[in-house]
Amino acid sequence: MSIRRLRNTLRGAALILAIVLGLLAIETISIEASQVQTGQSSKEPSPNSSDNLSQKLNESKGVISPPTQVDPKMRVKPPSEEGSMRVVPPPGSPGGNPNVQPK
Repeated sequence: MSIRRLRNTLRGAALILAIVLGLLAIETISIEASQVQTGQSSKEPSPNSSDNLSQKLNESKGVISPPTQVDPKMRVKPPSEEGSMRVVPPPGSPGGNPNVQPK
């Protein structure tokens, strides 16, 4: 295959790639424009400036709950109090590994 033919083939492939990417960009822009017109957006609404976040935190006793509209079935249950959490003692303390030298 000659260099001229290879060069022409690569130019053709680059032109096709540029056209495809341009069409994808136009499609993305039109989808975003239709979402703005219909009021749909992936961004969360900004909080009102009149909302006092410290007051809300005090009212909820320091518990920050996720918004209910995100996924109501997504809940994490706290660990049971029956079991205990294993604590690894630091080196050199009673129960710790005496052979480990801290850096």
